Amino acid sequence: MNNEKWSTADFCDTLGEMATVLSLPFKHYGSLRRFCGPVVTVDLPDGPVVVGSLLQREGHGRVLLADARSDCSVALIGDRATSAAIGNGWAGIILIGAIRDVAALRDAAIGIAALGSSPRRAPLDGRRIERRALCIAGRMIYDDFWVYADEDGIIVTDKQMIHT
Repeated sequence: MNNEKWSTADFCDTLGEMATVLSLPFKHYGSLRRFCGPVVTVDLPDGPVVVGSLLQREGHGRVLLADARSDCSVALIGDRATSAAIGNGWAGIILIGAIRDVAALRDAAIGIAALGSSPRRAPLDGRRIERRALCIAGRMIYDDFWVYADEDGIIVTDKQMIHT
């Protein structure tokens, strides 16, 4: 699915306002610059916390979208969580927050987009991780919506645009 020829620009042309553009200054970190899949939404209402435990579960080609409210003071994932995500079949990770272990993630065979990096790890416990819909760019994003990311940007739609 991740190697097919598609682009977020073409999807935006086709879908118009039905495509939600995540218009934040994301940077790509993994080796895959184009990735997509059904989204798993995670809200971090009490601030950043390590989300690696979620990536220990089977991904089934899904993409984790975690909202740390643009807090880049600490990293939500690093090389170990990313290795687990790859091993468990996740298609990608999108963080409205930070990562760490940038050099190690450069060759990781997964799509990773985040706002930045920090060498400091987020707390391992004590803060809530909530699986619930996110409100981004004035639109609600629910589990099983589809996310598409490439070098042009990241969009979310309520339907699958490519078939596997």
